[in-house]
Amino acid sequence: MVSMGSIQLPYGSYAFIDEFGEPNLDIEKSGVGQYFILAAVVVDGSRLDAVRVAAGEIRQRYFQKGRMKSKGIGKNVGRRLSLLRALAELEVLTYFLVVDKASLWKDSGLIYRGSFTKFFHKQVYSALFHSHDNMLVLADPFGGDEFQLGFKKYVEAQTVPKMNLNLFRQSVFEWGDKDDPVLQIADILAGSLGHVLEDGKQELSLKQFEETVDKKRVIYEWWPPYKQQLTSGLDLGRDPHDQRVKEFCFQQAVTFLDKNGAETDDDVKCQVAALKILLEQQRIATGAGFIHKDELAERVRGMLPDVMVKEGRWFQRYVIASLRDDGVIITSNSQGYKLPTCVGDVRTYVRDVRGRVEPMLGRLKTAHKQLKLMTDGALDILEGDDFGVIRALIETVASPSPDE
Repeated sequence: MVSMGSIQLPYGSYAFIDEFGEPNLDIEKSGVGQYFILAAVVVDGSRLDAVRVAAGEIRQRYFQKGRMKSKGIGKNVGRRLSLLRALAELEVLTYFLVVDKASLWKDSGLIYRGSFTKFFHKQVYSALFHSHDNMLVLADPFGGDEFQLGFKKYVEAQTVPKMNLNLFRQSVFEWGDKDDPVLQIADILAGSLGHVLEDGKQELSLKQFEETVDKKRVIYEWWPPYKQQLTSGLDLGRDPHDQRVKEFCFQQAVTFLDKNGAETDDDVKCQVAALKILLEQQRIATGAGFIHKDELAERVRGMLPDVMVKEGRWFQRYVIASLRDDGVIITSNSQGYKLPTCVGDVRTYVRDVRGRVEPMLGRLKTAHKQLKLMTDGALDILEGDDFGVIRALIETVASPSPDE
């Protein structure tokens, strides 16, 4: 176990891991819920000391001399929200792996507690090590000494060496210190999300939780992968093709992630991160479900602190356009981006493209006509095989009005 004062080497980032729920698939059993959640609180290395001091002050304010524990709050929603608001002031990013045990095969190897625990912890550590070049992961200790030793060897064999083939990507796993207030934040966040998902009375809604913790600094990963647990608020069924369009667009996104999830190229990592956010937005959004372009770029930047992520045209060209080139259908308008969930969403994308392309073609048509007239037909700027498609297109659009 690594105590708070024993960390000697500086790391670029730190992740503090705790969990909620039982690693048990028998959800019919008393005391075993449907969800198992791992929360990773990610802190930039330069901010760790400040975050730790602030977390200690919050712990003292809400728990006096005791540790911050979600179980200690119980069903006191007011106290939980107040604590979450205080924690939201800290400069941290939270990554959740949410396992829906009801969707797992009961005859898989995950029926064994040890296998279940190792498998899902591995998913989290692999994701963290893949997105951070130099990270120390500290997990809340559980199990006996022998188990902890074996677990550490398992993590190092299954995740760390694969990421440390590059001398500049040195990441380490250790057991944390239960008295570390930053590690206790992970307990609070995992337990609070668990309270949201397991509470049949919905005393604390997912929307309340996200608004309180600042959803821009929260990332979800659901298991089974990309499972559509929550649907958008759109009313499907208005077009007979709605459901097929939704399923197809979803599957195109999943296929891209399956193919590129382990890529180390920075542009592809940005595309993977953006697509995961769009999938999550599709899952939990109400209303139209668009995410603003700048917010999407900001959240990708939060997921990939070691990658240069730019906004504006760079993001549109190297992230969104590249995803579309790879067959992922992303609709867009002035509100932002989203994965289509119905035919209407795809038509929104068509209208967005038309609104940008038709005026451009109209202006080109005007320039073509004016220059041809000016030279008495001697100059045709669209002459040549290279411009065959453009010539055909401008014949279909009207010239722009003088106001355009």
